[in-house]
Amino acid sequence: MGAKVSKPFFKGGGFLGGGVSVGANGAIFTMTGGTISENRATSAGAGINTAGTTTIAGGHIENNHGIGVRLQAGSLTMSAGYITGNETASTNFQAGSGVFIFAGTFTMTGGEISGNRDMGTGGFGGGIHNYNGTADIQGGTISKIRVNPDSSPDSNSKFEYCVNSTAYGILSE
Repeated sequence: MGAKVSKPFFKGGGFLGGGVSVGANGAIFTMTGGTISENRATSAGAGINTAGTTTIAGGHIENNHGIGVRLQAGSLTMSAGYITGNETASTNFQAGSGVFIFAGTFTMTGGEISGNRDMGTGGFGGGIHNYNGTADIQGGTISKIRVNPDSSPDSNSKFEYCVNSTAYGILSE
């Protein structure tokens, strides 16, 4: 069945990750099943905040109050699993309710990023927001994304994946 990291973990939210925080200096985290849900974080990944090497090969990162997965540095690879139902209300550039890439490399070959919402005024992508990293999307599904229609994307962002009434697909500078 797998492990579950939820509400009681870092109750009340935290800066460096409400559910799982993966540090730098050779830290490795691999998720092949289980659930990370209903966690909170103020400025980092409510589900996972990573600066190391993180692999998502299964499981669910869902219904977190903040960014589903925040890549601070290092690498994030997603080959299977789900990042769904996460919600932010961003007012600054550190947003994107599914995956936020501050720096580092994100590779997606499978899995699903869907049903995530960024309802703040920052408007930085409910699916994937690449601020200053590298994103290589080779496969998988990115769908059912909501962003606040009154928001305006950050001009420093390389691209975002979002779907709403005004933007479809990839937004770029």
